[in-house]
Amino acid sequence: MSRKYDLGFEKGNSRKELKDSVIHWGQVLVPPTEDPSGAGRAKVFIREFDRDLVKLGLNENDIKKNPENYSDLINNLPWSLPLNPKFITVYPKKYEMVLVILSDQSNERIDRFYMGPFISQPQFFQKDGDILEVQTGRRGTSRGIFGYDNAWFKINGSRLGGENSESNWAIYGNGPKEIEDVTINGRGNEDIILRTSKKYDEVLLRVAKYDKKNNKVLNLKNPGYLSLVYYDSTKIPSLNGEDKASINIVADQINLVSHKGSPTKGKPNKGEGIILNSSEPNKQINLENTNLHPTVYGDILWDVLKRLRVWVENHKHRGGGVAYTEPSKDVETVELLKSLDFALGPEPQEKVSPNGQKYFEYGGNLISNNIKIN
Repeated sequence: MSRKYDLGFEKGNSRKELKDSVIHWGQVLVPPTEDPSGAGRAKVFIREFDRDLVKLGLNENDIKKNPENYSDLINNLPWSLPLNPKFITVYPKKYEMVLVILSDQSNERIDRFYMGPFISQPQFFQKDGDILEVQTGRRGTSRGIFGYDNAWFKINGSRLGGENSESNWAIYGNGPKEIEDVTINGRGNEDIILRTSKKYDEVLLRVAKYDKKNNKVLNLKNPGYLSLVYYDSTKIPSLNGEDKASINIVADQINLVSHKGSPTKGKPNKGEGIILNSSEPNKQINLENTNLHPTVYGDILWDVLKRLRVWVENHKHRGGGVAYTEPSKDVETVELLKSLDFALGPEPQEKVSPNGQKYFEYGGNLISNNIKIN
């Protein structure tokens, strides 16, 4: 019968069995940001080894509330070195959970290495802070190994507090997160999702994804997201054999900024410096208002110029106070009409989207049907 290992905290294991393992769950009490050497080290509390460091009774739940009561414990913890992936660097914060690897099983006080932070399931992203929460639902049971409700993927029938709801995801335009997706979660209200499906590949970058008052509910009012999608025409008949790459940018404010800018207003290095500066919101708003040009609505401009063309072509002047002269045929008028014809092109053509919705497609050289703003 194979031996049962539990990474240090399963109920029913003896203390000797726990100490025989070289991998243990631990809680960060001194984060890498407080490492005096700046080497990314952390002091990690491992219950089975480190609670013997203090003679007094240890109340692990009280460490968060009154850390000053445990200064002896914290001061005597050994430093653990980070094991970071090469291309993604994330350091744990205080009280987050990590895995600790012992390089010398006979001496747990030296050469500790940590990986993390880790959580048990995505729905506990903002919650995991002790070993019970990390272990909850670890084995895929409906209530988790400790009998906690909402273990595994059981919050509102979803892994992420309702994200699988079609009505919630209608605002994003694509399907909900799936277990095959590769996700990079930020510490706050943002993430990056790398998704591969049968019909499309997508990179989805989101901010303000949850309601700020409840991180179990998607923000349907004003989420910001950038979606890069590549559609496979062999799986989507409406593409008529042509694969399609799309970039969708959705936010309250969208700024498209060129380093060259316009000579009259919008150079990024003019005046106060770089235009995009999220760390100073008021400065950002001021620069948007003073250094950027508003964008026109192309279809409305097309309509205005169309009416102007008719007026230029047919406008007559009174002659001698009685009759009207013929429309002007001078060189300036003829050239203006030519430029309007070049810009406007033929009348817009009515088209039908795959869902049956009618829309207009413009010709000429004024409007791009492939670059749109709302």
